[in-house]
Amino acid sequence: MTCLVWSPIVCSLNLGNVLFYQRHKMNYFQVLYGLHEGFLHRIKPNYRGIAVGYSTGGLIIKVYCDNNPENDDYEILRECISEAEAHIDNARYCSVEIIYFEEPILSLDSLDFWYFLRYDIS
Repeated sequence: MTCLVWSPIVCSLNLGNVLFYQRHKMNYFQVLYGLHEGFLHRIKPNYRGIAVGYSTGGLIIKVYCDNNPENDDYEILRECISEAEAHIDNARYCSVEIIYFEEPILSLDSLDFWYFLRYDIS
């Protein structure tokens, strides 16, 4: 049985993330809001998790899927990222990867934080 769990990352606020964004002129809450606006109602059931990381001036997003990505997945992510970038000041670039991954959830690379993580009940 699979259960989709949606929880905004504001619940897991990390002071280190806030300080990093302040040093690099990106507002942590703008990033969270931008991601929320971009991915709202667009997370497909085959997405296992969405990990977010950052480097100087940009975001790194990894989307883990149950199956091989289709053209539809890339189109949806393109729309999500363009919507998210509209709400994020000073983000110079956004790197996005869609990865087919069958390993257990704990072995996924979370980068800096999970934006979305599906809970699988065995």
